[in-house]
Amino acid sequence: MKNLYLPIFVGIFVGVLVVYGDVLNAGFEAAQRGTATNIEYWSLDVPPGWIYGGNWGEVDVQGWRAHSGTNEATIHNWGGGAPDGGWWQTATDTVAYPGSVWIASAWAVSDAGGWWPHEVYTAVSIDIKIEFYASDHSTMVGAVTNSYDPPGETWTYMSVTGMARANSHYARFVIVAVGQGTGGAFQFDDTSLALIPEPSAAGLLGLGGLITVAFRRRRRMR
Repeated sequence: MKNLYLPIFVGIFVGVLVVYGDVLNAGFEAAQRGTATNIEYWSLDVPPGWIYGGNWGEVDVQGWRAHSGTNEATIHNWGGGAPDGGWWQTATDTVAYPGSVWIASAWAVSDAGGWWPHEVYTAVSIDIKIEFYASDHSTMVGAVTNSYDPPGETWTYMSVTGMARANSHYARFVIVAVGQGTGGAFQFDDTSLALIPEPSAAGLLGLGGLITVAFRRRRRMR
């Protein structure tokens, strides 16, 4: 019976180390406050009174060719008055303490003439960002950005990694289309904003895995 304590301990230990924060409604499948008309706001408003996501420019949610599920988010400039547009969301369940390392990611495509409306999407850049905010939710204390060209018709993984600055409390995922033309659309899906374990923690995770393997081998040898 005493051998049962080892896997239980390892399971609890690993569970404590793997701590991460993620965006709500990452696949754009759920509606804000349960109403389909507000799905584009990318926020489930939890807890009540806090707004964890938003957007600007010409944006919407479509079901053209989702990376998973049925929906994807879009940014475009069909009316010609919104060359820049974007979406943002704050991680809700983990404090972005100074020195913590985060990764933001999404899968993306853009119209290149092979998809309705058969127009080529252009933009100066697609910027994926992590912004770090103070505890008041409004004072930005730092940011990291990776810039990409429009990805074309093949789903492409985009990401950025950065360390939370001094006075950080919240991490925010941001994706921005800069300098858009008026044809086609940029689309993205399956977003994530996650805390990366520290190197020491990652090493301990590996040690925990080795202990588990050794325990299983020992049981098979009996």
